[in-house]
Amino acid sequence: MSTSFCASYMNITPKEIQTFWSGAPYNPHRDPELQRNSRLSVVNLYGQRSSYEAEKTTGYRSEQTEIDAVVEFLESYTRQNDILRAKSIWATKLPALIELDEILQVAFDGERWGEVESGLSPAVGMIDDPRTQSQYPFRLDFSEEGHVVVYGSPGTGKTTFLQSLIISTALTYPPEILSMYLMDFGGGSLNLFLNLPHVGGVARDADKEKTEKLCKMIASEIDRRKELFSEIGVVNIDSYREASGDTLPYILLILDNFAPVMELYPMLDSFFQSLSREGASFGVYLVATASSQNAIPYRIAQNIKNGVALRLPDKSDYISIVGRTEGMEPENLPGRGLARGKPPLEFQTVLPARGDNENQRVARLRELCELMDSKWKGARPAPIPVMPGIVRSADFKTEGLLAGLCVESIEPVVVDMTLNPYILISALGGGDRIELISAIIGQTPEKLSGALVALYDPTRELDALKPQTPEYITEPAAFDDYMASLMPILQNRKERADSGDESFLLEEKPIVVAIGDLGRFMETVSEESIKRLGNIINLGRRLKVHIVLAGRGEDIIKHYYAGEPLTISMVGNAAAILIGGSVQTHGVFTTKLGYSEAAEQLSGAMGYLVTQTGVRKIKCVTQ
Repeated sequence: MSTSFCASYMNITPKEIQTFWSGAPYNPHRDPELQRNSRLSVVNLYGQRSSYEAEKTTGYRSEQTEIDAVVEFLESYTRQNDILRAKSIWATKLPALIELDEILQVAFDGERWGEVESGLSPAVGMIDDPRTQSQYPFRLDFSEEGHVVVYGSPGTGKTTFLQSLIISTALTYPPEILSMYLMDFGGGSLNLFLNLPHVGGVARDADKEKTEKLCKMIASEIDRRKELFSEIGVVNIDSYREASGDTLPYILLILDNFAPVMELYPMLDSFFQSLSREGASFGVYLVATASSQNAIPYRIAQNIKNGVALRLPDKSDYISIVGRTEGMEPENLPGRGLARGKPPLEFQTVLPARGDNENQRVARLRELCELMDSKWKGARPAPIPVMPGIVRSADFKTEGLLAGLCVESIEPVVVDMTLNPYILISALGGGDRIELISAIIGQTPEKLSGALVALYDPTRELDALKPQTPEYITEPAAFDDYMASLMPILQNRKERADSGDESFLLEEKPIVVAIGDLGRFMETVSEESIKRLGNIINLGRRLKVHIVLAGRGEDIIKHYYAGEPLTISMVGNAAAILIGGSVQTHGVFTTKLGYSEAAEQLSGAMGYLVTQTGVRKIKCVTQ
């Protein structure tokens, strides 16, 4: 058997052959005579000879090797002579860069979304399947496989994967079919999609309120869907849609970088356990990225069956994420990964938009988001409920007087003046009594149609309300006269109501008596006026008479414990709004709050609404 360099055997003949070396630099001007067989020997100092093999080099430098020149010639010759290329026995290698529009047949045509098939399976990349010699779009089939986690070392393309998923899903499914909520605990790039009509909001890692409110909202939606599904007797969203005819949207919660979530918000552990265990059945899916398997606690990860693996430092992780790989691992390219399967297959993540660089792609994505935003005229996902900086009554359509927004749910909290005709505002410390009573009184013309409002304001702190109050009173004597004139009107209403005919009240205008400062009121008006106001509390509940009384907490406590009847009646019968200080320091109100909650200091516009039916923490209306 020959041991010469490049020598080999061919099975078509027993003769030994010598292959040519094709890697030499290509020199079209080389003289073949210079490379005839010429044997060289090395003679040492003792006269001993040894064969010398020269290096396989021509000494000529070229950018092209001889084999490259041969391939180039053959390619040119076949093209010039119209010779068909031989059929390839292997599919071409996956390219390192693939744009989304190369693989996606979108439903959005620039004006509207067309019809889409049932289920939710957006395309995010291109699969390479060597066994079938095929390449085809890589889709995440949420309807069949549920939640998914994308694992990969830093810099391997996890965020790009999410960007491509978001824009692919948005281009394929209209907002009435799909809602997306984004949690960005990575570099902040998901904020780019805030204007998509499919996106209800983006919660950043530092935004505690938004993050917690988003999770509570999704948990509430899952509970609501449980009730809907149980009423019809179905167990998944596709069956519910078919049985009910209701286009209940799929919900994607997309979370970039899961690792810090449990560190920053350990209270969300139970939420993610519940979501991963139950959410998929109700059409609520989690997509998360993680740098390693231990970034997601096992109690959560055990409920997530679908995984995607980009490049990872520990090769053994591929097996647990996507299945037995038979030694295969992703090529070292951004966005290259392995998809779960039998066997797992390599894929290339698509770029979310065309562009020569990142800035151009971001600009294109913004254009797409703005275009879809402008074209969609239908319903949109519910926004993440976040407490506004200022609660304005004009921003909320309510039947009763808006007291504020519930801190827990960010829903309007109203006082129904037919059930609670009296409102008592107790302000301590930094509680802004003037802004609150101004906002309450300012709503009365709209919420109590035709109301006759009388405001007693001896300190003129509420003079901005003068245009809205037919009876703006600053002098004690004038208030005494007003109360005296009111008595015959109320007496007449009482007598008619006592006769059993209360239908007349439908035509009577509501009467509102408002007092801005309990302390000054007690110091200035007559005892008779105070007594008359107390009688109204006992009689006015069925006479369409309302009282709005504000005061400093110290004054309310003082008069209450002094046995003053009007104050005692208001504390016992009115819907009370407590602002400033703590619930404990307001003293005279029964709330049944726990010790720590009752001792909490109320800052800014934060307060409590206390009624006969319970206590709710609110951010008070101030405009």
